[in-house]
Amino acid sequence: MTSISNAINHQTTHPTVILAFIAGAFLAPAATATPAVVHAGEVKSCHYLGQVNGHSKHGKHHDWKPSAKASALSHANKRGATHVVWDHFTPIGAFNGVAVANLYDCGHHHHKQPHHK
Repeated sequence: MTSISNAINHQTTHPTVILAFIAGAFLAPAATATPAVVHAGEVKSCHYLGQVNGHSKHGKHHDWKPSAKASALSHANKRGATHVVWDHFTPIGAFNGVAVANLYDCGHHHHKQPHHK
């Protein structure tokens, strides 16, 4: 962040250049994309990678599913899944729960036999 501070403190740097630099640093695409959420029929030619469980964050949230889904998608991404199919959602008490997803690699760069759940 020193270069940003130096650029901001430098009198001749145009504010638009500074804003473009800062926006580029924050808006740059991530190295890996979040797996696509699809229906089971859309992964027929894909390689099955297994399942992951996503847990909601602890707390008093009536709508725990978005947190549990985000957790499962993060795990799926780390396992190299390109696509996920939600298997089921299990509440834990009134405020927490688990999202279970089946993982698939639908990249066409490999020649493994597809395996479906």
